[in-house]
Amino acid sequence: MTNQALVSIIIPTFNRAHLIGETLDSVLAQTYTNWECIVVDDGSTDGTSALMETYCAKDFRFQYHHRPKNRPQGGNAARNYGFELSKGDYVNWFDSDDLMDSNKLLIQVEVLVENPDIKFCVSNCAFFNENSLNVEYKLNKPLNSNDAFNDFVQDKIKFYTPSLIVKRTYLSEYNLKFDEALFRYQEYDFFCKMLYISKDYICVNRTLTNIRVHVESISLSGYNSSKTNSIFMAHLKILENYKSKLSKKSRNHCIRMIQMTYSTFLVHKDFENAKRIKEIVNVKNDIFSRNFALKVNLSFYSYCWFGRGEKLLKS
Repeated sequence: MTNQALVSIIIPTFNRAHLIGETLDSVLAQTYTNWECIVVDDGSTDGTSALMETYCAKDFRFQYHHRPKNRPQGGNAARNYGFELSKGDYVNWFDSDDLMDSNKLLIQVEVLVENPDIKFCVSNCAFFNENSLNVEYKLNKPLNSNDAFNDFVQDKIKFYTPSLIVKRTYLSEYNLKFDEALFRYQEYDFFCKMLYISKDYICVNRTLTNIRVHVESISLSGYNSSKTNSIFMAHLKILENYKSKLSKKSRNHCIRMIQMTYSTFLVHKDFENAKRIKEIVNVKNDIFSRNFALKVNLSFYSYCWFGRGEKLLKS
């Protein structure tokens, strides 16, 4: 491919000095050579800085930046800041412990160049454990759909951010960015926005990204109010902002997820967050039915007074 367009690879990182070298080596191995790789550190306290100095000295295409102190902690702010620094015609957010197939950029950029009306391209992924690429499984959900927005909302199709390459013009035109207030479901929220705006995407039916699965990510990590709240907020945003394309099944899915987060708050006696959801449900009667609001209110007081009330939500 002549006159290669610039691809911006944006990698947020936090204390991954023991892993990010593999990721950067997979970037160096790309057969598509016109790229910049912007690593944004979210506050690492390990040897990330020294390692990045080595890579930046080795190849001018690497850049190393720190998340500004006036931006919230977390990968979302680092991703957005990296995009603000980037100059590429195409953008590929990537994670600091995952690996690229050597032809990833070449294949996906070629697809986008050959299909100028397409906004973004996603590929298949494989997953591997912390120690071995031989222990892997492939994503078992499809990438394509005749109704991609609603099927993505309902979790019938699945994309992962590292598998994505997207046109910069599309991101800029619609001010698409990651919600820095979310601690979970940020990628779900991001792709829902993308698919609501446009269904013009292409899937490459080939594994071009290997995603590392950590022990803590597949084990029960316990209750986390911020993450539970993020699940609630992500689904509330869908109900509020995407009504014109939201199917009845998608709406019901979002209601179920909100019900699940509300129940989680109650079970863990987090009445402050549960009360906040209750008040939102009571006010937003254009979204939530009177019957649902009644269940939410009854279960709240039942948990406060008697320590249980899950059956009221399910009835």
